[in-house]
Formats: sequence, structure tokens, C-alpha cells
Amino acid sequence: MGPGAGATQGSPSDRLDDESGAVVHRRTRRLTVATAVAAHLIGTGVVVVLLVFVLPVPPEFEGWTPGSAQLVLRNLVAAIAYVGLIVPAGVALGLKQADPATRWLLEERAPTERERELALALGLRLLRMQTGLWAGGVVLFYLLNVSTSGLLAFEIAITIALGGVTTAAIAYLLTERNTSRVMKNGLATRLRRERQLKSLDFLNVMSFRSHDFPSFSAAC
Repeated sequence: MGPGAGATQGSPSDRLDDESGAVVHRRTRRLTVATAVAAHLIGTGVVVVLLVFVLPVPPEFEGWTPGSAQLVLRNLVAAIAYVGLIVPAGVALGLKQADPATRWLLEERAPTERERELALALGLRLLRMQTGLWAGGVVLFYLLNVSTSGLLAFEIAITIALGGVTTAAIAYLLTERNTSRVMKNGLATRLRRERQLKSLDFLNVMSFRSHDFPSFSAAC
């Protein structure tokens, strides 16, 4: 069996370049964490700016009154708690999404067809995940404020939805720019190596046959 026979899809193979798959895998995890944290913080900033400085509030909540102070305190505590929940949740779920798509890098082998699909669609999966996390915030803050004012609850819910859209879009764009580029390079590198090993295997087989035929003729 030639040296390239073990380089089939999903089997161990040698690296083509100096950077190991484990290094690329760790970089992908770091980028996933940074993307999740940055996207959530930017989305939260968008919500705060819109609610505090841009969007009007119902007349009964204008100015600093006991009612508005209680409203602000209630929503501030809920916002801190929810952001403190969804940021680590987003990081954990992001890593959970990234691991099946990058395991082949850690194992230093060519990806299977399923792993290729997971790697190239990671950005879309993170977008859906971030959207789901912020959709929970829309529902939570609407229910938290609807008993006080339906109009205010609607305004807050729409603003949080805008923050969620911002978060999901940033997460997608950063993933496509950083993580997906790294994995696409890894895919191309390992597929080139796989083709090289298959070509080497073919040449070894042909060389074996060319040396075998004269011996067979001499035996006859």
C-alpha cells in the first residue's frame, strides 16, 4: 500500500504548511469568543443609546419622577441580569456550534463532507443563535413593562429587537471575515494535501507495476 493510501476524506493526513490544525482550531475558538462578546456589547450599546438619547418616552414618564425612577431601576436591573446571562450563553453556544465544524483541524485530518458544510455555514448558525437569544429579551422586557404602559413596553421591545438585529448582523459579519476565512484556508490546505497524497499513491502504484512487469517477463 502506497504512502498516500491513508489520506482519504476524514482520515489522518500530514500537514501541508507549518501551521498545525490545532493552532488554527484554537484561533477559531478565540475568534468565536471575541465575536460573541463584541456583538452583544455593541447590541447592548445600541439599545441604551436609542432608549436614553434618541427615542421619546410617553409623556407620563418624562422627567425624573418617582414613577420614572422606579421604571428605570427595574429595567436596569433586568438588563444587567439578562446581558450577564446571554453573553456567557452566547459564548458557550458559539463554541458548541464551532466545535463540530473545526474538530477535523484539531485531529489533523481532512474534513468529511458534513464537516465541510458545518464549517462553511458557521456564520449563519451563529446568526440564528444570536437572534434567538435577543428574541427572548424582546419578550421578557415587553412583559416586564406592559402592565405599566403598553406604549412604553412596545417601544422598549422594538428597541431591543433592533439591538438583536445589530448583534446578529455583527456576529455574522465578524464570523465570515475572521473565522470562516481561517477555516476556508484550512479546508483548501488540507484538500490540496489530500490530492497530493492521492497523486503520490498513484505514482507509487505505477512505479511498482513498471518494476514488476520485467520480472514477470523474465520468469516466463
